[in-house]
Amino acid sequence: MLKKIMKYEWKNTAKLGRVLLLAILIVTVLGAIVLQTPMFYRLFDEANGMNVINLMTLMMGGFSFVFYVILLLGAMYGMLVFVGIHFFKTMYGSEGYLSNTLPVSSHNLLFGKVFVSGVWLLLMEAVAMMSGAVLLLSLGWGLVHGDNPDMSLWQFMREAVQAFVTLVKEGTFDGLHLGGWMTYIFAVAVISPFISVMNLFGSLTIGQLSRKYKLMVGILTYIGLMIAQSVIQSFVSSFGMANSLQKIYDGTMTSTIPFLGNSATNFMTSVAIAVIMYFVSHHIITNKLNLE
Repeated sequence: MLKKIMKYEWKNTAKLGRVLLLAILIVTVLGAIVLQTPMFYRLFDEANGMNVINLMTLMMGGFSFVFYVILLLGAMYGMLVFVGIHFFKTMYGSEGYLSNTLPVSSHNLLFGKVFVSGVWLLLMEAVAMMSGAVLLLSLGWGLVHGDNPDMSLWQFMREAVQAFVTLVKEGTFDGLHLGGWMTYIFAVAVISPFISVMNLFGSLTIGQLSRKYKLMVGILTYIGLMIAQSVIQSFVSSFGMANSLQKIYDGTMTSTIPFLGNSATNFMTSVAIAVIMYFVSHHIITNKLNLE
C-alpha cells in the first residue's frame, strides 16, 4: 500500500514539478548559449577596456544573474509551498477524510507523503546545482576557447572533470581531506530537503490541534519552529564557537576544522528536530486528529 500512496503522491505533484524543472532547463540552455557569445567573454580581455558596449553587456549579465538566482530560489521554495498546500488539502482539507480512512497505517500515509515531497525538493536542488555547473563549464570553455580555438567543448569538459576528481582525491584543506568535506556537503544536500518537508508538514499537523484557524496556527507554528531551531542551533554551537574564537584571539587557531564541527552539530540538531516532528505528527494523526 505504501507504493500506491507514493505513486499517487508523485502523480499529483508531478505537473508543477515538471514545469519548474523545464523552466530551469530552458534558462540553463539560454544562459550557456549567451556565455558562448564573443560579446560576453570579451569582457575578460583587458585590451578591450571598459566601453559602452562592455558596460551594457556587464549590466545585462548582472540582471540575468539576479533573474537566474531568483528563478532557482523560486523553484525550490515554490515547490516547498506547493507540497505543503497539497499535504494540507489531502490530509486535513477537502480530501482529508478520504485519505485518513484508507486501509493504510498512519505511518505509511505520512511517510509516503514526506518521502515523495522530499524527493521533489531534492530533484530541484540537484537540477539547480547541475545548472550552475553547466553555466560554469560554458563560461570556462568560452574563455579557454578564445585563447585556444583548437580545444573542443568535450575536451574541455573531460579535462575539467579530471581536474575536479584529482582535487577531491588528493586535495586537502586545513589538514582535512577534501573528500571528507565533499562527503559531508553531499550528506547535508541529500538530507536537508526531507528535513524541510518534515518541519513544514509537522507544523501543519500540529495546527490541527487548534479548534479554529487550523491552517493559520500551522503556519505560525512553522514560523515559530524555524525561529526556535535557529535559537537552539545558536545556543549549541556557541560553546564550540567560543573556544574557537578564543584560539583565534590567542593566535593558536591553525585550522578551520572546529567550524566544520559546529556546522555538523547544527545539522544534527536539525535532523533531531525533524525526527521529533515526525513522531509528533504520527501521534496526532493516529490519536488526536479531528476533521469535523
